[in-house]
Amino acid sequence: MTEKQELLKDLRESFDELKKNLKFNSNFEELDKAFLIKDFILEEGYVAENFFVQFSSRIAAFYGEWLRYLNNLLVPSSEFLASQTEIKLFNTEEDKKHVWTLIKTGMKFANMKVLLTLQEDKKMQAEFIDESFKAWNEIFKPGVSSLVKRAYAAWKD
Repeated sequence: MTEKQELLKDLRESFDELKKNLKFNSNFEELDKAFLIKDFILEEGYVAENFFVQFSSRIAAFYGEWLRYLNNLLVPSSEFLASQTEIKLFNTEEDKKHVWTLIKTGMKFANMKVLLTLQEDKKMQAEFIDESFKAWNEIFKPGVSSLVKRAYAAWKD
């Protein structure tokens, strides 16, 4: 068995054990598709002893990457001309409300993850996994997709 295969086997075993202990509903394949869990573990090169901390950190970081993009749509960096240009694409009140809704969604999970590092609450851990996945599919991914499509169309021409 290659090192990569062994790592992915460890990941799957840790995930299955976590799912058994927390009793969350989301399955591995769905979560991997949404948050690129396998790629993350392969990049890290290990599966942590406390897998929930590593797993939840990936989910929170995934949202965090998008939060930086969304923040730049509301408050562009004065040092980056492209973000100052892109803000003009999303300057209606409706656009700003849409972006803010997405930011609130992402911040919920960023803060929930931090709270879970301060307290161990299995029910809340399960909610974090299932709710972050549901929000990604139903709110966040469609929301950022619509924004990125508009930005791409503007830059394409």
